Amino acid sequence: EGCVVLSDRAQDMERCGLREGVHYWPYASVDECVKSAYWLLGQYESETVQGIRRQAREAVKQHTWAVRCGVILKGVGLN
Repeated sequence: EGCVVLSDRAQDMERCGLREGVHYWPYASVDECVKSAYWLLGQYESETVQGIRRQAREAVKQHTWAVRCGVILKGVGLN
């Protein structure tokens, strides 16, 4: 079903095509992380959280071992 990714804010996330509040839920401190986790659990059935779960599922499709191996093999001319 997918899950909400709770992650610290990192500039590299944007470079990977992941956007705050769309593909993952950001936090800036441990306190904010804990508060966000409780909020997300309380809002689990909301459209906001369901939307993040859907987007997170889509985002990770390109990060499986099969996809990565295909990219590597293609890069060395074996696929």
